[in-house]
Amino acid sequence: MEIKPTSECVLANDFSKTFKIGETDLYVAKAYDEDSDGHFLIFSTPLIKEVEAAEIQYPILFPSEEERDAEFSSFGIDEAGYLLLDLTNTIKENNKKMAEEAEKIAEKKAQ
Repeated sequence: MEIKPTSECVLANDFSKTFKIGETDLYVAKAYDEDSDGHFLIFSTPLIKEVEAAEIQYPILFPSEEERDAEFSSFGIDEAGYLLLDLTNTIKENNKKMAEEAEKIAEKKAQ
């Protein structure tokens, strides 16, 4: 997957951003967990067609609200594209490993 020329930030406010990268939507939202006093950015996408992955949520914890907000402010289309690329490649690698393991199990059962 490459950062496509059709990539754009379609919505941004103080709490969330929405990116369109090719056919994939990527959402970034600030979050706070009172129980842990944690400040998060939550990255989510409803579907990555290339790897048939759906309903992905990827939270990242920051040590402070200031650090989270700084990362959120600087997070743009390039970062969104690279995050989606990394996520897609990770899913591909995991799918390949799972297929190899399933093949090994099938071979052992056939013996």
